[in-house]
Amino acid sequence: MFGVLRRHSASTGEREEPAARKHRLACWLVVLSVLGIALTSCETTRAERDYVIGLINQSRAAYGIHPLIENGELDMKAERWAQHLRDTCSLYHSHLPDGISYYWLKLGENVGYGGSIGTIHNAYMASSGHRANILDPAFRYVGAASVKGYCGGYLRTYTVQVFMRL
Repeated sequence: MFGVLRRHSASTGEREEPAARKHRLACWLVVLSVLGIALTSCETTRAERDYVIGLINQSRAAYGIHPLIENGELDMKAERWAQHLRDTCSLYHSHLPDGISYYWLKLGENVGYGGSIGTIHNAYMASSGHRANILDPAFRYVGAASVKGYCGGYLRTYTVQVFMRL
């Protein structure tokens, strides 16, 4: 009968039926694969995220602006969007409110790709719009991601920075 498992018991000597054993094994494989997806859904390493946010805060400090505070929800939004950009070999902004549960007052986003996190940050700082997001004193929180992937035969690093004011 489906859903009924019979296990081998030392006290009764009963054995699990082969179909039930296969069903139990399949259930465990599903559970393990779901856990594997959940554990690997974040590609940005702690060091990469710290580097992106560190460059932002170094730039802000050079202009006498307070550092931004990392926010986990913004990190996850940035992570999902960076993966999307890499997977689609594209570059455009997300719909900023998507995935943000806070009652925010202001949101901003920088998206870019290049050879490294440092070169992308330099490009942001050379662009008035991107630099404005990085140096905006109204922002208090930041989330960041950096993912790598091949696009058009070239290995690219994509970074996404999400800024928020509550």
